[in-house]
Amino acid sequence: MPTESARPRLRDAALIALLSGFLFLYGMNGRTLRESSEGRVARVAQEMLDTGDWVVPHLNGQARLQKPPLSSWLVALSARLSSQGQVTTRDALLPEGLAAVLLVVLVYVWLSRGGEEGARGSGMLAALALATMPGFLAQARSAEMDMLLTLATALAFLGYERYRLDGRRAGLLVFYAALGVGFLVKGPVVLVIVLLPLLAWRNWTPRGEAQPAAAPGRWKLHLLGLVILLVLVLSWGIPYLLRSGFTWGTFHQEFLNRFGEEVGHNEPWHYYLGRVPVWLLPWTVLLPFVAWWQWKSPAPDASQRRRLWWLWLGVNFLVWSVVTSKQRHYALPWLTPAALLIGDGLTGMAREASGELSARACAVWGRRFAAVLGVLMAAGLLAAAAIAPRGATPGALVWAFAAVGALGFVAGALALALGQGRGLFESWWAGALCAMLLYVNTFEFAADQDASPVAFCGQVRDVVPPGARLYDANLATRYSRRGTPDFRRANILFYLGRNVAMVDLSATPAPDDLTDKEAEAWMLQRLTQAVDRLLQEGPSVYVLAPTPLCERLPAGSYDEPFPGPTTFVGHRWGAHLLQGKAKSGTEP
Repeated sequence: MPTESARPRLRDAALIALLSGFLFLYGMNGRTLRESSEGRVARVAQEMLDTGDWVVPHLNGQARLQKPPLSSWLVALSARLSSQGQVTTRDALLPEGLAAVLLVVLVYVWLSRGGEEGARGSGMLAALALATMPGFLAQARSAEMDMLLTLATALAFLGYERYRLDGRRAGLLVFYAALGVGFLVKGPVVLVIVLLPLLAWRNWTPRGEAQPAAAPGRWKLHLLGLVILLVLVLSWGIPYLLRSGFTWGTFHQEFLNRFGEEVGHNEPWHYYLGRVPVWLLPWTVLLPFVAWWQWKSPAPDASQRRRLWWLWLGVNFLVWSVVTSKQRHYALPWLTPAALLIGDGLTGMAREASGELSARACAVWGRRFAAVLGVLMAAGLLAAAAIAPRGATPGALVWAFAAVGALGFVAGALALALGQGRGLFESWWAGALCAMLLYVNTFEFAADQDASPVAFCGQVRDVVPPGARLYDANLATRYSRRGTPDFRRANILFYLGRNVAMVDLSATPAPDDLTDKEAEAWMLQRLTQAVDRLLQEGPSVYVLAPTPLCERLPAGSYDEPFPGPTTFVGHRWGAHLLQGKAKSGTEP
C-alpha cells in the first residue's frame, strides 16, 4: 500500500500519464505514415511476422543492417496481440507514443522526490514543458525509434544520478540495463549520448564542493551491471552476427561513416544553433533566466543535479554540432534535461517570496516574463486557428478549440504572475490539450491527406495479381552512382503490403569522371532502357515509376491500369503503375 505522502505523487503521475497520453495518442488510428523511416520500422516488423525471423531484420526481403531491431520487435508484438499479425498504423505508432508517456511521467517522478509541494510543482511543470515542446511532441506522434532511445538515455542518467548522489545501489543496475536497451534501439550511439556528459560530471567538481562518498563494494555492482548489459545485447547480438553477414566494413559504413560528409543530411555547424531553440518553444526563452536564477541562488542539495542536467544538454549540443551529419533525431535526448531545468528553475523563481533576488528574479525575469509568454501563446493559438486548413473540420469547432485553449494559456499566465504554480500547471495543460485538438483536426489531417500513398497503393493492390512480377523503377528506390538500389520510401512498401523487385542497374555503373548531376542523368538513361526491356515481356510485368521516367519511355510501350499520375509527399512529380503491353495477336 502506498504511504500517505506517496499518494499525491501517484495521483499526479496518473493524471500526467492520462493527459500526455491524450496528447501523443489522440487520432492515432487516423494517422498516415509519412516518413520513410516510419515505413521502415513498420515494414520490418511485418516481415518479422511473415518470416518468423526476429533476429535479423529484413526490408523488402533483404537483411537490414543499419539499425538493431527493438523498435520493430515492439511494433510486431503489438500487431500479433491486437491485429492478427497484420501491422497497422496504430501498431507502428503505439510504441513511440507509450515511450513518450513514460518519459513525461519519469520527468515528474525525477523532480518530485520527497513529496513536498514545491517538489511536486517542479515535477508537474517539467512534465508539462517536455510534453508540449514541438520537437518532442512531433516525435512522440511518429512511428520512428528515437523516443525509445530518449527514454533509455533518461533512465540511464536518472539511475546513475541516484546511485552517485543518493547511494541507491539499484540505480547503477538501472543505468547499465538502460544502456543495453538503448543499444538494442539504435546501436552504440547511446554510449556517446550518455557517457560523455557523465564523465564530465564525475570529473568536474567546483572548488569547495564535497565529492559524494564512494559506495562500498562498487566494483561488484559495476561488474553485475556489465553482465546485465552484455546479456541484453549479446543474447541478440551473437546470433545476429552469425546469421546476418555483418562485418567491420558494415559497422564503419552504418555507424561511423553515416556521421560524415557523404550522407544526405550533411548540415553546417550552426544547424542546431537555430533549430534546437525552435524545438524547445515556448520554453526556450525561459532557459537563460533559469540559468541566471540557479547561478544567483545555488542550493547545495540541488547544485550537483543541476550541473548534471546542464552537462547533459551542453556536452551533447557541442558534440553533435561538431559532427558533420545532423538530424533532428539526434537532438531529441537533449530535450529531457531542458525540461528538468525549466521545471526546477521556473518553480523556484515563483516560490521566492522575499529579498533582493526575489524582486529581480521573480517579478522581472520570472513571473512577469513567463506571464507575457502565456499571453503570447494564447495569441499564437488564435492565429493558428485563423490560418488552419479546415478540411473536414467545421470552422466553428476550430475556433472553439482555439478559444478554450487561449483562455487556458491566459489563466496560466495570471496564475504564474500571482505565484500559483499549481494553477499554471492545470491551466496550461488545458491550453495544450485544446491546441492538440486544433492541430490534429486541421494541420495534421491536411498533412496526412497530402502525404498519404494509401490511395495509390490501394489501387496497385487491386490491379496487380498476387503472383505477378512487380518492379520498382525509382519510385520507392534511390540509386547510387554504382547502380546499387536502396529503398528510400519504405512506407510505399508498407502500404503495398508486399515486397517489390528492384530494377537492377549494378551491371552498368556510371563512369567515375561524371559529376553528380551527370551521373544522375546517366542512371536515368540506363533505368529507362532497363524498364523498357521489362515491359516488352508482356502484361504479366508491372512497374512502379515516376513521371520523368514515363516521359522517356517509347510511346505506346506500356499500359496504365489506372490513370496517373498520383501525387504525394516525396513524389510530387507523379507516381504511376505501368503494365507491359500484350503482344500483337494475344489477349492481355
